[in-house]
Amino acid sequence: MTENEEIAYAISRLQAEFDDLAMRGVRTTGTQHLAPLKAMREEFERIGAAHLAGRIARVISGIETDDNGAATALLQAQASLRLFERVVSLEAAAEHLRDLLPQEDDDETDEAANERE
Repeated sequence: MTENEEIAYAISRLQAEFDDLAMRGVRTTGTQHLAPLKAMREEFERIGAAHLAGRIARVISGIETDDNGAATALLQAQASLRLFERVVSLEAAAEHLRDLLPQEDDDETDEAANERE
């Protein structure tokens, strides 16, 4: 599995967790349901998505402390996840397009640059 595929899978899992939270309601979520979210927070920290990991941490904290802002934190985390998903998709598409372009040999590139000077 490539790195992009792993990230896409993690995004999908987190979206499923967020959907489950939204359906169940953050007020009715017990601490037993937080283990997957905590694991996802660690996963997103590992892949370098610190902002999203912070949003997940706020959701977890809101649920643990029965904070009135937990639902707002969930909505913000969902929005951040969607934005992150779009950025990752665009990067994957750009990488794919680069792979489709013919690769110039470094020597040819250097020669072309020297001719322009």
